[in-house]
Amino acid sequence: MQQRLTRFFALLGCAATLATAGCGSTSTGAAANVPTDLPAGSAVTPTASLNGCPVQQIPVDGAPKAAVVLTHGGTQPVPVVATINVGQRLRVQLPANILWHLSGQDPNKSMEGINPFGYFSRVDGTCIWDFLADTAGTVQLSYSGGLVCAPNTACPAIAAVAAFSITVK
Repeated sequence: MQQRLTRFFALLGCAATLATAGCGSTSTGAAANVPTDLPAGSAVTPTASLNGCPVQQIPVDGAPKAAVVLTHGGTQPVPVVATINVGQRLRVQLPANILWHLSGQDPNKSMEGINPFGYFSRVDGTCIWDFLADTAGTVQLSYSGGLVCAPNTACPAIAAVAAFSITVK
């Protein structure tokens, strides 16, 4: 009888270990800051009428190509680093299923935002911020936000961040 109980508890311990093996783990890499394993039905597929972009209009003439396109930020305090020359365009492109808020530090006024600023792209379901490099300096861009969920549905409290450090030469 004691041998049976010992086997039972050993099997129970193994099952509990396997069941919790992924709990509390973190991943690294560019996409670690944007949630990908969401509960079913919690987040929306971005559309023109339901997305997390601050501006819903798209450029009438189409946006000119950017010299540098940043698609995923690093987690703070380790931002993705990029370099751009004065006069060039930089684009930040983030998933539109997050309601993004931009805060930044640009003490030298090195980059200027180009309107429409933070628009929704139907082509790839992203929010796009375009900048023009005006003067030499370093700019810190920090984006943060939570999930965009359909109206009248439960929405998990998941945060996303994307951080960039841009040097303008």
